[in-house]
Amino acid sequence: MQGTPVRIWDGGSFGGTNFYFWHSGILVLHVECFNMDWIMIQNVEEDIRGLSQRPIPLLVLAGAQGSGQTPVLRALESRGVGHYWNLSRALAHLLQDLSRAARPGALSPGAVMEHLAADDSASIWLWDHIELLFLPELKVDVLPWLKRCARQHPLVVAWPGEYHQGSLVFSRPSRADHYRSERDREILVRLMQSS
Repeated sequence: MQGTPVRIWDGGSFGGTNFYFWHSGILVLHVECFNMDWIMIQNVEEDIRGLSQRPIPLLVLAGAQGSGQTPVLRALESRGVGHYWNLSRALAHLLQDLSRAARPGALSPGAVMEHLAADDSASIWLWDHIELLFLPELKVDVLPWLKRCARQHPLVVAWPGEYHQGSLVFSRPSRADHYRSERDREILVRLMQSS
């Protein structure tokens, strides 16, 4: 099998595909399809360094699905910049034992931040998969909610939608979970482009 790639792990930590193969009697790791945009990571890191000087330490990474937000957040975590959270998963754990009527009240920024702080003391939180916040029955005005959370703890948030004509947008106007908020000058928005 010398020189023949044997795929044993797919989806490297930075968007690559890893293969191990034998070469001259040595097991070698070879990374292919390395597509992480290091310039974007460096730009986001620069934005994060400036968060402490902003009135509201919130950086929003706006982009459609596939624009690279998750790999950028994961790369930032691996570089020690902050702690990655799948926010929908964390909120689902918080809400799972509550009745439907009690759920909207349980998502106050203070309650959520207290719940997350019990598990994490990182200086920056990297929030991904925030889609649960857009459920109409939870009655969350998402951007102001994120701003209130960021006042308690600096945040970098992957916005799962577009930045269009000065507004952060989630979903289509015909859907019940549609959300559109004017961009607030107190927060920083970085546009993510699909590769």
